[in-house]
Amino acid sequence: ILFSSLSFAQITSQDELSQKLKSSLKMKTTGQGLSVGGAILTVAGIAVYVSGLNEIDLDNTGEDKGAGKVLGGFVLMVAGEAALATGITLWIVGGIKSGRYQRLMKKGDKKLSLGFTKDGIGLQFHF
Repeated sequence: ILFSSLSFAQITSQDELSQKLKSSLKMKTTGQGLSVGGAILTVAGIAVYVSGLNEIDLDNTGEDKGAGKVLGGFVLMVAGEAALATGITLWIVGGIKSGRYQRLMKKGDKKLSLGFTKDGIGLQFHF
């Protein structure tokens, strides 16, 4: 936590903040995509796994077509869970970072301008 707060304090220019914000939003979007893709892979893996279990030869007649599906379904489930876990992590970290960078950019927008107030036209200080 100490290092992350120091890295935010060292950013001074709006261009740097804009680049960091863009990067964190890309991280968040990637996390969302991985989460959705991981969930789809997991559900598909479960379906293939169950289908394979239903095809396993319990009568020992020699034709065992379901073992490949069981293995394939298991691999899909593991890959889906890995993508889902990675996606959730990226989504959360990207969301936290983008929120911090947006707040820092708003802090840097301190300016004096002419604008409308409840009493008419006046000077407004934005911070």
